[in-house]
Amino acid sequence: MPEEDPHPSTLPGFRVTRDPERAVTRSRSGRKKKRVEFEDVQQPIPNLPEENYPQRFITQFPYNATHIYYTGKELTCLTKCSNEHNRDSMRVHDTFITVIKVWKEISTIPPVRDVVVNIFRQFMDIRLGNSDNRLIQALAERWWPTTQSFLFSCVEIGVTSFNFQILISLSISRYSTQVPYDDAWNVLSNARQLLPNIDFSHIKSGNVNISHLRMYLTIAADRDDDITIARTFILFMLGHLWFQTANDTVPLGYLTAVADLDEAAQYDWGFAILTSLYHGLDTAVMTGGAITGFFQHLTYWFYEYYGVG
Repeated sequence: MPEEDPHPSTLPGFRVTRDPERAVTRSRSGRKKKRVEFEDVQQPIPNLPEENYPQRFITQFPYNATHIYYTGKELTCLTKCSNEHNRDSMRVHDTFITVIKVWKEISTIPPVRDVVVNIFRQFMDIRLGNSDNRLIQALAERWWPTTQSFLFSCVEIGVTSFNFQILISLSISRYSTQVPYDDAWNVLSNARQLLPNIDFSHIKSGNVNISHLRMYLTIAADRDDDITIARTFILFMLGHLWFQTANDTVPLGYLTAVADLDEAAQYDWGFAILTSLYHGLDTAVMTGGAITGFFQHLTYWFYEYYGVG
């Protein structure tokens, strides 16, 4: 480890415990044997200032760091000691296949396809397949909110904006306009301007049920107008994939992001999606709840850059 990077055991937030099961004996010049105990350094979820533990991202492992390179099983075993109490509670809320299935159906409507592709471009052609839920859980257990990176015993790795843009085909900071949010759309009369069939039974605490949005996403002859379908699908994708929650609802405040579809093409979607992923990992680690956000990207990223799979 370079001199400027202190050994983790010298940093705040570490505790030392003795393990009697690892005690051994030795003899020195015929003296009476005595027991010598090794000390284990155990590392809880840290709360380290970034100036003491600088953020470092790499794109490949050191030559001798093969024990997290080969299989998801070994990665899972490596992370087990770090966050054992969160293993059963941190669950993966996988929705990608559902979103892609809906898109395949409604993309047969040319005006809908043209609007969505104009905003998200090559992303709509991505086929990630099923997520490796064990890998996602294992990575989440090694996530440190203070450094926004995954810490292993031999290396620290992280998802950079460059990784994200190359793999997902959504630019970051190409546009200066952030994805907007406006609580004014929580008012039913306002929401009905874009979701004409919504009523109070579909809303809870300012969120609309995913099941209600699905009602608009059809190719039936009596379907809603094409622009309504396009808007609803984008909202569906925001809440069910990129900014997802664990309760299958979407904040109505995001309706402002799809009110003007020409402006929507100028939003910095990549930054918002990557930020949401970080937030989902932070929440899962700190609360032990569901892993949300666009975590499917993590499977793709880990397989692509670190040769797993």
